[in-house]
Amino acid sequence: MNIDVEFIGISRILSGVSTVCIVIPSQGTYRDVILELANKFPQFIGQLIDPSQKAFIGSSMFNIDGKRMIKTEELDNTPVEHEHLIVMSIMAGG
Repeated sequence: MNIDVEFIGISRILSGVSTVCIVIPSQGTYRDVILELANKFPQFIGQLIDPSQKAFIGSSMFNIDGKRMIKTEELDNTPVEHEHLIVMSIMAGG
């Protein structure tokens, strides 16, 4: 299954690209997308992706089609073919 991934903010800076197509098994999960991102962009490990390569660190997460965030408990769900995922880090401050 092909998943389109867009990078913004720190993920774009670290990757040096704005988009990438990730291939996962047809019954793969969002965790498989994270694993493939870690394989393709090892510089994400420890910065955006947990060293286990199964989850994001802190405020980094997926957004689906610019409409909603994927919660940690949803990472074992299966994405839709050609779903547009955005890797983003939520920053807060005052």
